[in-house]
Amino acid sequence: MILFTKLLLAHLLGDFLLQPLKWVIHKQVNKIRSIYLYLHVLVHFCLVMLLLWDLEAWKPALLIALSHYFIDLGKLYSLQWFKNKSIPFFLDQLFHLIVLFCVAFYNNLWGQLQLSISQLDWPLITAVVFVSFPAAIIMSKLLESMSDQIELDHKSLPNAGK
Repeated sequence: MILFTKLLLAHLLGDFLLQPLKWVIHKQVNKIRSIYLYLHVLVHFCLVMLLLWDLEAWKPALLIALSHYFIDLGKLYSLQWFKNKSIPFFLDQLFHLIVLFCVAFYNNLWGQLQLSISQLDWPLITAVVFVSFPAAIIMSKLLESMSDQIELDHKSLPNAGK
């Protein structure tokens, strides 16, 4: 599990801390021609190597870097197909996590997946789901009677619970 944690830390640092907004914008505009796409992939390779601190880990680091390149490239070219731009972002992150999980547990992938699922904190997951979606609907219903009393030119009140 420590290997996955290190790979995840490298990913979080590379995608969120060490990727300036300038790089993100440049990649979106220039896609495969963006020098920042290649620098971003190199940053990920270096972070994996640094956090694993093992020169023999170059193969998994290269696999992660190459997969990062293709996943990011896929996201860059698919952005135009999505009205909601957060969907490609979350799909991109999901694919990165799947790659990291597979690299970390490649010798016992199915067993580790079963173990991970069995160790999920189901009450916490239920609470998060409740607080995000049902609670918003409940608040919307509670505030519904107020919408008749307020004159507004916009439609934000129906989404007030969200």
